Amino acid sequence: MTQPTLRSGRTYRDRTFRDLKVEGVLEGAAFHDCVFDGCDLHEARLLDCRFVDTDFLSSDLGLIDVAGSAFLGVTIENAHVVGVNWSAAFCDANHRLEADFKDSILNFARFEGLDLRARRFEGCTIHEALFDRCALVDASFRRSDLTGTQFRECDLGGADLRKARGYRIDVRSNGVTGLRAWMPEAVGLLHGSGVELEEPPTD
Repeated sequence: MTQPTLRSGRTYRDRTFRDLKVEGVLEGAAFHDCVFDGCDLHEARLLDCRFVDTDFLSSDLGLIDVAGSAFLGVTIENAHVVGVNWSAAFCDANHRLEADFKDSILNFARFEGLDLRARRFEGCTIHEALFDRCALVDASFRRSDLTGTQFRECDLGGADLRKARGYRIDVRSNGVTGLRAWMPEAVGLLHGSGVELEEPPTD
């Protein structure tokens, strides 16, 4: 079966794209209620596109350029999403990015100045990423590995870090009221506080 070629400026509705390779520049395209399943978008430039109620499943989104593109009701699951600057995406006046991530690899991602309230980053590997000045109220990082990821001046009030690991969050520069976490990983909340932890004596 011949694979379709996505074209700039086109609108696609209720379409499922399987094993599709997207290369080069795709500009001004719109996708409503679509599914990308097992697709390769590695290094694709998705400029000023619109993704509404669209799912990316088991796809490679590594190093995609999302400049000016809107993500509304998007789910990204079991995907490779390394090195994406989500701050370049189009956001409304409240800087909302409506994308949820599940069981995906988000290493080296950048989220700056975004409203990510109640967004899901669950079961993900999120190494060396940056959350800077983001609203993460009620966001969920359950079961995610946050090794090396930085949180700068974020509001993590009510966020869910249960079963998450590898995180180090400076509570002096981030809001953490109501944040939920489990021991022993919760000691990562003491990062930068000056508290020295010691193992109890064995005798």
